[in-house]
Parts: sequence; C-alpha cells; structure tokens
Amino acid sequence: MTSTEERVKNVIRQHQGKAHKQLIARELRVSLGYLNFIVADLRRKEEIVLLSGGLYSLAPLAAESLPAVREKTEV
Repeated sequence: MTSTEERVKNVIRQHQGKAHKQLIARELRVSLGYLNFIVADLRRKEEIVLLSGGLYSLAPLAAESLPAVREKTEV
C-alpha cells in the first residue's frame, strides 16, 4: 500500500469515518483526478466503500487495522 493510500484512509478516519472526495483532495493537496485513481484502487481492494451522497468510509476490516489517529490541535 502506498503512503498516499494510507493518508487517504487517515483523512477519512479523522472526519468521523466519512469524507467527500473534495475534502480528501483538499487536505492531501492532490488533484481530483489523482484522488479518483487512488480511491478506485482502495475500493477495488475493499479498504474503503462509497456511501450514498458521495461519502467515502473505511471498510470495517480496514478501520480495525489502522492505528489510532491523534486529533489535530490548534495553536
């Protein structure tokens, strides 16, 4: 798994387990075209799922395998 795939899953996890493509692309600073490629691969591997309304969520097994993510703190 690439580091970008891990970062996509971490962004989803940081947003209560659900995030739109636009939010993920903005946080990772990647184009929507590149993100579509990454998301398609993660869906093929069944690590994320597409929910109604265009939200992406971690697949149940993928969510269990990720380490805990610390909340962002504001300075």
